[in-house]
Amino acid sequence: MFEQTENPEPQKPTDWSGAIIGFALLPVFFIFMHVGKQDLGLGVCVCLMGILLAVKLRWDLRTKPWFWGVVVLVLALNMPLIVMVKWPHGWLPAGSLLPIAIADCLVTLGAARSIEKYLVRTTSRITPE
Repeated sequence: MFEQTENPEPQKPTDWSGAIIGFALLPVFFIFMHVGKQDLGLGVCVCLMGILLAVKLRWDLRTKPWFWGVVVLVLALNMPLIVMVKWPHGWLPAGSLLPIAIADCLVTLGAARSIEKYLVRTTSRITPE
C-alpha cells in the first residue's frame, strides 16, 4: 500500500559551520572581556561573524588568493567602525546587532562578486578562442 518506488535521497551530513563560527568567536569575546573592553569585544565579534559567514557562503573561492585579499580588505575597513562606534555596555538582544553582521556579510559578498566578475571578464578577453 505504501511502497516506495523511488530511491530516497541520501541524507546529507549536518552542517556544523555556524556552531564552529560561534565557538571560534567565543575566545575573542572572552579576551576583550578579560581586558575590560566588553563593548569593543561585542563589536569585533559582530563584524567577524558577518565576514566569517560570507567566507562560509563563498567557500568555493578559498583557493583564490584574491578572495582572501578581499576578506583582509573588508576586515581593515571594519577597524574604524569597530573603534569609533560607541558600542553598548550591557546585554543586547541578538536581533539588534544582526543588521550590522548582515551588512558586513553583504559588503564582503559584494566585493568578492564584483572582483570575481572583473577577473572572469578580463581572463576571457585574454584567452584566445
